[in-house]
Amino acid sequence: MAKKKRQGHYCKICDQWKANEKFSGKGHAAHICKECALLPIERKNELQRINKVDRISEKFRLTKEEWDLLEKYAKNNKYPELKEYAADVLAHHRQMKEDRKPQIEEIAYSDLEDDLKEEIEEHLYIDLDLFIEENGFVPEEKHLKKITKGIIDAYIRYSHLRIIPDDAWNEQMKQVLATVVADLEEDGIVPQSYQSSLVLLETERLCISKFTRDDLDSLSRIMEKPEVMYAWEHGFTRSETRKWMNRQLTRYKKDGYGYFAVFLKKSGELIGQTGLMKNVIGDDEVTELGFIFDNEFWGNGYAMESAKACIGYGFDEIGLSRIYCSIRPENTASIHVAENLGMAKTGEHIVVYNDKDMLHYIYSLEKRT
Repeated sequence: MAKKKRQGHYCKICDQWKANEKFSGKGHAAHICKECALLPIERKNELQRINKVDRISEKFRLTKEEWDLLEKYAKNNKYPELKEYAADVLAHHRQMKEDRKPQIEEIAYSDLEDDLKEEIEEHLYIDLDLFIEENGFVPEEKHLKKITKGIIDAYIRYSHLRIIPDDAWNEQMKQVLATVVADLEEDGIVPQSYQSSLVLLETERLCISKFTRDDLDSLSRIMEKPEVMYAWEHGFTRSETRKWMNRQLTRYKKDGYGYFAVFLKKSGELIGQTGLMKNVIGDDEVTELGFIFDNEFWGNGYAMESAKACIGYGFDEIGLSRIYCSIRPENTASIHVAENLGMAKTGEHIVVYNDKDMLHYIYSLEKRT
């Protein structure tokens, strides 16, 4: 049976169905009754928005767009009635959303039942084993905190249980980690420490490692010196050094290499950085050698020693066939290092930095076959 057509016409301003005679010809087409047609335009606009809020108020769950609309209307000072109504509806739906949340029970790890502790122990073993397999080193405190958070979040999400780590948890973590390491060693795999995993190269006097965020303070003390950052014509602020470090960390992930931290083996002190970076010289994509050292350690041959190690790494480990070096003409010390490495000058190019053209000599070295 066909649905009977509703009599009358709908007014979008007052949100009511009214008899056809309540509408003029134009009003009928515009869905505005004669009474509402007499209202000021701003009042019409406000009433239409109130109607939208009214329809939203009847819903059980809201879409993101509906939440956003209520937030917007609740801040609208132009239409006071709309603002108040939207704020009330928003508060009501927030409370409804809060009421729908499952109740989370909090309990210390030491107070858990034994079967649940055993279940968590299995999760810990799997997570720790996977971490070492993927990263190649034994997790330190900061890594263990992340693993702990992952397990706690999983129990909140799936069991509505918030486990509070305590001394018993820390002891369990320590025992499980020791078991994982022992099992790996039994299989012939000896995991490195975190610091050892960062070391790429060693020379007679130097240890060359990947940077970590823990090196920021030491690196900033070096790069803040104008004489050290001569090629850039200014010392770096801490913020600029942080951005520099972030670029290296990004390069490690993207290319596998970048500027590396150079430490003295004897003292463990950070004295500078040497590394390889992808760059564009002219129209050519190249890999470039760079080195920056604290001026307190100039004249000791550390740039030469570390650069030689990085060139060997580039040729033998990365598989490069040629390595370049871009040096300002006035930087005679770096030119001396490049020439002693066997590099030959092959051209010149302009580097634009801070809207300034800087002439650079191009040196390069080809891998011997």
